[in-house]
Amino acid sequence: MGRSLDRLAASVVDGLLDDIAAGRLNPGEPLAPEAALAERFAVSKPVVREAMARLAVQGVVAIRHGRQTVVQPLSGGAVADLFATLARAYGIAPAEFSALRRAVEIEVAGLAAARADAEDVAGLIEAVEQMASEIRTIDPWVEADLLFHRRLAAIAGQRLLAHLLEALEASTRETMRNAKLKRDLATTQRALRCHIELAEAVRARDPDRARALMAAHFDIVADLDGG
Repeated sequence: MGRSLDRLAASVVDGLLDDIAAGRLNPGEPLAPEAALAERFAVSKPVVREAMARLAVQGVVAIRHGRQTVVQPLSGGAVADLFATLARAYGIAPAEFSALRRAVEIEVAGLAAARADAEDVAGLIEAVEQMASEIRTIDPWVEADLLFHRRLAAIAGQRLLAHLLEALEASTRETMRNAKLKRDLATTQRALRCHIELAEAVRARDPDRARALMAAHFDIVADLDGG
């Protein structure tokens, strides 16, 4: 019975993923009721429930009790849950997530510099100005720093990279906060200068310099668990 349930649920999952890929189902739209899905796929309601549970774990749908299940937009939520599980179960340290983030952010910086327009650059400068105004704070500085990196990822135009960074954001926030608590003002000013120079490299459409500056940004605070 278990193997049959697994196989039938997988067929429902595959059919619904095909619907989403083909544009027959779009983010925010509700799925057909459970009974209709059971009839469509010629399976029982428990099979449909198992398929919905799998899709929910994968972040593809949101199950709302008493209301129809809806298709979720692409996001880093499911990957974030996976990272949290890995950290808890296997002791993945924040430094390991920072190493992953470093590799992704360096590539994001280069991609952003290759395709940014004036409006994109203005958004980065706005984030830098927020960082400058909050340079003596902790949490507001961290949120402004995250905003800069979030906007840089959006400019890069690669959804998977952007959502991977989104998935890392909880760990990133913790790492940034711990680093900020350890920094003196001079070190924070160096970090701010890196962000200013990054924005300038993006404005200049210089991918190589943008990548080098992002690497330097991480190196500045490597002994403070990243930044």
